[in-house]
Amino acid sequence: MENTQTKKRSKAGPILIAVTILLVVALVGAVVIMGFLGFQIYDYVTYVPEYSSTATLYVLKQNEDADVDQDHDSVEVVINDCKHLFCSHSVLCTVIEDLDLDMSYDELRKHVSIAIIDKTYIFTVTVRADTPEKAKRIVDKVCEVGIDKITEATGFEQVYFFEYGILNTSPCNTGFNIFRFLGF
Repeated sequence: MENTQTKKRSKAGPILIAVTILLVVALVGAVVIMGFLGFQIYDYVTYVPEYSSTATLYVLKQNEDADVDQDHDSVEVVINDCKHLFCSHSVLCTVIEDLDLDMSYDELRKHVSIAIIDKTYIFTVTVRADTPEKAKRIVDKVCEVGIDKITEATGFEQVYFFEYGILNTSPCNTGFNIFRFLGF
């Protein structure tokens, strides 16, 4: 009689272990899926679209007779100056005042970025804002004020618009969210 019970227990042991492992794996999987969906729901509810607009500027060569390398070096200096001056208090505070923006210098500064295109006389200014129209208005004004301030400081015009800000209607902060992916 004891032998039969021992045999039943020995058969039940591996089945019980397999069921326990299966339940633990299912529980861990459910926790991972719920965590992922919870994050996706939180992201969907708190998502605020942000738009960007980029203007392209061109730095005029100063001396047509200068050595190409020397001229390129001087333009590089001017472009680096522009990078700093366009984000200066003088420029950004003027933009805030002219456009009557409800933000501080530091807040606007976080939304302005400048990229230098290597081995060219070109650089871009990009602004991020909560609407495409606002991003375009701000980037155009940053460039206009920046160009004016540089002309005022140097006494001659050397930076020109090549292309005003683009009205981009697609958000620039579109990280993957399953609900946006599915069209909700």
